[in-house]
Order: sequence, then structure tokens, then C-alpha cells
Amino acid sequence: MSESTEHARMLLKDIRACNLCADLPLGPCPIVHFSSIAKLLIVGQAPRRITRTKGILFDDPSGDRLRSWLGVERDVFY
Repeated sequence: MSESTEHARMLLKDIRACNLCADLPLGPCPIVHFSSIAKLLIVGQAPRRITRTKGILFDDPSGDRLRSWLGVERDVFY
């Protein structure tokens, strides 16, 4: 395993263990997807109930709008 892959694995582990927003009504639920070849990282905060259930950020009308603003097709975005 390369050093960068190991670093990414540990980073994901730390993010998924985060409980800083435990006082929010739905509690913590970090949803993280990234690629080592991505040129851009977009972070969503405080996912709502449907997003938490799906486990996919920006998979709703707000995501459609965001992708439109960015000029990026859905398959490229994900």
C-alpha cells in the first residue's frame, strides 16, 4: 500500500469517527467520497435525513443546481 493510500485510509477513518456535532438533532454523520485523481473537493455540511439514508451528497435538486453552476455532468461530478 502506498503512503498516500495509507494516509487517505487513515484520514477517512478519522473523519468517519468524528463526533464534533453530536449535539445536533440528527447527530454526526460524515459522508465522504473522494478520489486521488480529483481536481476539486466539495464538502457538504450537516446532511439532512434523505442524504444520510442515501449516503450520497448533493443527490437532490440542490446538487443538480450545484453541478449546473459548475458546468459539470453528474457522472463526472461523482
